[in-house]
Amino acid sequence: MKSKKDLKNIQRQTKSGHKTPKTTDIALNATSSDRYLLAGFFLMALLPFLVFSRSVSCTFYISKSAIFAWAWLIFGLPSLWLSWKNDSADRLNTPLTFSLIAFVLALVLSTIFSITPLISLFGVYERQLGLMTQIQAICMAFLTVIILKDRHKIYLFADILIVCGAINAVIAIFQFFGMDFTGFNIPLGTHAYGLQGQPDLFGSVMMFAVFLNFGRLFATDSLIKRLIFGSSLFVQTLGVLFSLTRGAWIGYLAGFFVFIALLGVSLDKERRKYYIKFILVSLLLILMVSIGIVFIFRDFFVPRIMGLLHLKGTAQTRLILYEETLRFCLNNTINGHIFGIGIESFRRAFMPFKPLRLSQLEPNVNYDDPHSNYLGILAKTGIIGFLIYAAIWWFALKLLVGIFRQTHSNNERLFLAGLSAALFAYAVDNITIFDTAASMVFFYVFLGIIISWHYIITAEKDTPVKKAVRTGQIKAGAGRTGWPFTALFAVMSIMVIINSIYYLKAWAADNKFLYGLGNVKYYETNLRGNPYYHNKPFFMERTLTLLNEAMSENPVESQYAVYYSLASNDYYDALKDINKKAAEYQVREGIKKVIGYKDTTWEPENLYLAMATAYLKLNDIDNAIKYYRIIVDDWDHQNFYTRYNLAHTLVMRADQEMAQRNSIAAKNDLIDALSQLKKGETVIASSEGQKLFRPAYDKMLGLEKEVKLRLKNI
Repeated sequence: MKSKKDLKNIQRQTKSGHKTPKTTDIALNATSSDRYLLAGFFLMALLPFLVFSRSVSCTFYISKSAIFAWAWLIFGLPSLWLSWKNDSADRLNTPLTFSLIAFVLALVLSTIFSITPLISLFGVYERQLGLMTQIQAICMAFLTVIILKDRHKIYLFADILIVCGAINAVIAIFQFFGMDFTGFNIPLGTHAYGLQGQPDLFGSVMMFAVFLNFGRLFATDSLIKRLIFGSSLFVQTLGVLFSLTRGAWIGYLAGFFVFIALLGVSLDKERRKYYIKFILVSLLLILMVSIGIVFIFRDFFVPRIMGLLHLKGTAQTRLILYEETLRFCLNNTINGHIFGIGIESFRRAFMPFKPLRLSQLEPNVNYDDPHSNYLGILAKTGIIGFLIYAAIWWFALKLLVGIFRQTHSNNERLFLAGLSAALFAYAVDNITIFDTAASMVFFYVFLGIIISWHYIITAEKDTPVKKAVRTGQIKAGAGRTGWPFTALFAVMSIMVIINSIYYLKAWAADNKFLYGLGNVKYYETNLRGNPYYHNKPFFMERTLTLLNEAMSENPVESQYAVYYSLASNDYYDALKDINKKAAEYQVREGIKKVIGYKDTTWEPENLYLAMATAYLKLNDIDNAIKYYRIIVDDWDHQNFYTRYNLAHTLVMRADQEMAQRNSIAAKNDLIDALSQLKKGETVIASSEGQKLFRPAYDKMLGLEKEVKLRLKNI
């Protein structure tokens, strides 16, 4: 702690015209704890962007959320504890911070009033963005403010993010040409997603790296750095282009024009002319390269471009999905669900609401998300959560405008232009896609950078004494941040520990499920019809053991139970000729397991389908019909496969009723079967639907003809 004499010296220096040291200079004299905080922060922010593991079935979802949770346990909690001793909470005193806290409360209320609270708490199997993971992501904004407390650290983070973006882009380019470093066999031109799992998820994370790259490229005066940043930018641009993701293309263009606009209004006249010329030349080169690539690979690019221009294919489907989601949200709000349906509960709530016209464009598609981050927030957190999320963007914009007005350095304004363009490009891209662990973390880190930069500028304009306190030359009297920060640390500790334990179990469970699922697929492909393989029962027993262990490790996940039931059916086929009673017992065990998830599953149509199939194995036609009917009546009205299966099972029961000389009941079942077939045919009645699902459509027509013939004979 500085003495009174030191304090007077600082004041005397200021009066005589000398400047106090910049925060940038102080950052270079980092302590070991500062280095630990910085390294831990970089790992927490960047691991979801870079890491995945094939030892789990959802390699790009479970692994990223799990690693993020564990990084919080190892680095996040100690960082909070260390910052608790340092008066860093003063930096968080902005409207943007309070809006983030309000959004956390909205997420909590959404989970409390969720239609499936467990799913909202832990997350859907295929995305893993439950309440706890989202709160950890939001708290990255606070850690950013606390740890990236000077320009030097912010620039260092930006540079590392740019490198990580270039790595992802290089992998994506190779993936486009059928060479996937992640170990998946993919054909030419179908997948380019870096380390993000699928192309749709690639664009939103790349927007952050690309436009920070723009800012750093134009802000540096070093020729070597310009070559490095320029090469990275070129590779990243190619990666976005080869992803074939139209939302990412539009986001890139939107961010690019915002960057140019910010250069036009924020730089001095001479530098503005120089950079605008440079950008226009660069744009011309990018256009020439892009046109050449599109021409060479026109079979892949032209359908995507034409679908966007004429609003056909998935572009048309998305617009209808957005319209129906808005109608769905309006109905929920009118019915009093102001906090939404709950995080990650969209599929369970929306599928019964799904209209026929949407099903005709995308038959048998189950929507886990409305494919728009904003509509997803509106549906999941309600009008309250959506308004708070809009307030986050509003306060971020206000802070950015204020920072631009108070920043006079051209280089700093160039970096801020890149930061602003990155957020804008991300915002545009998120119109057509949902968040992932990586993109969500980046978004909140960027918000934290805005708050931190605002604080840096404010501190520099303070009095010498206040500045000395804020920059660490003199410690504040209290030395503590009081009970709010203590409460935050306690709550975060409990939540992070629970989430870390959950992901330890989820990882172990999914690893076993991965092998069990592989066994099921291998049996159905290679062993089921093989008369020379005599160890089928033993093979399926081992599979059932793996799936049962997965359920024990993670009892939250319903998909394990669904596949356990399906594996039980395969076990029945393998064992029925040897020990039919034991085979039937196992099928009933599968039913018992799966029925326990009927109120908590995120995929009710698959759960009831597994039950209907199991009852057919037991020759319990009445129960099979009951559960087929639940699917089409209560959950997925336009599931034409289930309509066909229901019709086929009704015909089976009609045969039994005719054998019992109950012609009235048989006629009713046949009429019902005919109705089910008509409804199923309506879903794929369009020329496109018949083209995609011709075998299914022909089977329906064949069964319809048979049913009509039987009705004539009654």
